[in-house]
Amino acid sequence: MGHKFSFTNSGKEAVDLIKNNSYDLVLLNLAMPNFSGYNVIGELEKKIILIILTLFCFLNIPLMMQRFGDLFKKELEELLKNQ
Repeated sequence: MGHKFSFTNSGKEAVDLIKNNSYDLVLLNLAMPNFSGYNVIGELEKKIILIILTLFCFLNIPLMMQRFGDLFKKELEELLKNQ
């Protein structure tokens, strides 16, 4: 019962990996150069569990929840304090 993973820092390559492989979970950063995590999400055709990582503060939380599903916001300072 091992785990396999793929890594890329390219949004376009992430789309190709997701479309051509089977993943149980995808960790996705919204802030990627040239092809952002938003672009990746827009390109996905199949349902997949995404954990979206970002340091950006979203002002319109209800809109984000409507678009992406559940949203858990935790402040970086709080995360670091609890380490």
